[in-house]
Amino acid sequence: MTTPSVAVNLIGKSEQDISVKALLDSFDVKQPLKRPKRGEDQLNLEIDSSFELCFTLADSFANLAEKFMEGELLLTTVFVRPSEVGSASTAKLQLDLSPQMSRSTAKSKFGIPNWSSRPLASRIARL
Repeated sequence: MTTPSVAVNLIGKSEQDISVKALLDSFDVKQPLKRPKRGEDQLNLEIDSSFELCFTLADSFANLAEKFMEGELLLTTVFVRPSEVGSASTAKLQLDLSPQMSRSTAKSKFGIPNWSSRPLASRIARL
């Protein structure tokens, strides 16, 4: 069975990449992928209750637009969810993640995300 860690290794690759196609085939995802709704640039595919894949139009990245075809989707995000929130099984998640991992540690391990909300502590401090 394919795990989220396999998908993480494919981040930044096109939907046309043979490895991405194989990943989608392993989950019986119909290809070609649907295009995002008008006015949107992302398509989320919930694989199962444990993770989700997010594809983004290459056109959304000015520095990549010439490298890919117009309307081509790139795998940009893998969302991982614990199987049972609050249970002992969440102590160590896939990809060596843990609920205790700080944002800075996660960023040093996986890179800076395209978007992120402010840490909760900064929001509480403003109250």
